[in-house]
Amino acid sequence: MTQVSVFSLGTWVTWGDQVDEELAYALARTAYAAGVNFFDTAEIYAGGVAETLLGAVIARGIADGVWTRADLVVSTKLFFGDKSSDRPNRRGLSRKHITQGLSASLARLGLDYVDIIYAHRADFQTPLSETVAAFSAAIDRGQALYWGTSMWPAARITAALDEAAATGRAPPVVEQPEYNLFTRKRVEVEYAPFTALRDTGGGVEATTAPRRTLGLTIWSPLADGVLTNKYAGGAAPAGSRMALGRSAAAGERLFRGADRYKVDAAAALAAALPRLGLADVSVTQVALAWTVASPAVSSCILGATSVAQLEENLGAMAVVPRLTPAVLTEVDKLMEPFVGGA
Repeated sequence: MTQVSVFSLGTWVTWGDQVDEELAYALARTAYAAGVNFFDTAEIYAGGVAETLLGAVIARGIADGVWTRADLVVSTKLFFGDKSSDRPNRRGLSRKHITQGLSASLARLGLDYVDIIYAHRADFQTPLSETVAAFSAAIDRGQALYWGTSMWPAARITAALDEAAATGRAPPVVEQPEYNLFTRKRVEVEYAPFTALRDTGGGVEATTAPRRTLGLTIWSPLADGVLTNKYAGGAAPAGSRMALGRSAAAGERLFRGADRYKVDAAAALAAALPRLGLADVSVTQVALAWTVASPAVSSCILGATSVAQLEENLGAMAVVPRLTPAVLTEVDKLMEPFVGGA
């Protein structure tokens, strides 16, 4: 089974907008030097530009002797299409879009294959048998090594696993869900049967990833940046995600609407760090460490718009051992009034 780093580098929102090629290369090199081997993107990100940027970054790293292709785990996602996605056959999970969309993604990336190809959402307009067969065929062609799902309902994942088993096709092996201190139910409840350890008869060993039905590569660990506590002042700092024009509606909900509780919860967590014995680390690092402290999580996808921000985020790895069961229990108690069973 391919091994992914605990933290990975993502390209959502920022690459192709706030992040150009020079910064992208600096971010990727910083991440790789810290042990990150997994880079994630999608056909929809910046209308395909994020894939093109990631491809350029990978090629530069190979040319500069920073890494080889064999060193990296690269993933992309299909469903929403690229900048031509208003055309009906350039989106979804039909055999046609999986075949043509993956070829287009590989061309933008400048790669012969990706390690993981995700179904970015479930497609209820296409027979599941067609989707499973098409992803399995992509693996047989050597265009991908594994396939997975992203934000699929648990029942749909179960059906895909059953279809693959019944037809001898490659099953999904990984799911990419949203997971953070505010968004927990899907990972902790709905996906629990997929992430639970399986006793294969000889006892469960310390290295357990192959003994799970699915690995999880989670996104939005900081809840759109809210868990950095940078919005505590009630406004979006310049350069932040909520300061972008396209985030106006989300910002309105966050500062004056239904999501205001998230700002209050992040401030409460930040204030509690000294009594948790974590006064010397940032609330950002605690929130990130909390996600990978879960045994269900294979990798946490990070986003960053500066090297300094990425370095702070990667520092969360040193915080993980400090999140003892007692500290995790206190964090849950602290967040309970704000998030309930979310």
